[in-house]
Amino acid sequence: EAPITTTTAPEEPLVIVAKNETVTLESVADVFPENTVVAIEEIKETTKLETVKEAVKETAKSFVAYEITATSNNVAVQPNGKIKATFEVPVTYNLANVGVFYVSDDGKVEAIPCTVDAQNGTVIAELSHFSTYIVAEKNAVVTIGPAETEPQPSYTWIWIVIAAVIVVGGVAAWYFLVFRKKAEN
Repeated sequence: EAPITTTTAPEEPLVIVAKNETVTLESVADVFPENTVVAIEEIKETTKLETVKEAVKETAKSFVAYEITATSNNVAVQPNGKIKATFEVPVTYNLANVGVFYVSDDGKVEAIPCTVDAQNGTVIAELSHFSTYIVAEKNAVVTIGPAETEPQPSYTWIWIVIAAVIVVGGVAAWYFLVFRKKAEN
């Protein structure tokens, strides 16, 4: 019998879909219709930026916001597959606290799984659709999921008071018993 061999299909090479000074978008071929134009714009001093600031104020210490869009024949389209997005991280950010977030039009914020490439100063995320995204230096404490329970008060001081009362009471009882016996003798 001939040995059984398995082969895996080679991964399709990624092609650059769009690129600007700080963002590179890559995908396999054919994730967009023909004649698609992909745009990456940093959001600066607009109403949209104010909406993003309000949405991420609890999450992000600092951020850079991007509006990523695609159009084909003047009609908005979305990718038919995953897009690898590589964002440059501002040099002032602590790479240990960097994340990528999707910000919806109604102000909801969703963390996107990402990988920080400290050697190149970038963060890489996989996007399934185009919209508003931010690269953020997260606040020191970002709560995801249920909030931590409040710390319970310590009652140690009550036990110290009880122990002191017992000791003082014991010493007082001993003192009265010893001197009372002496006084009776």
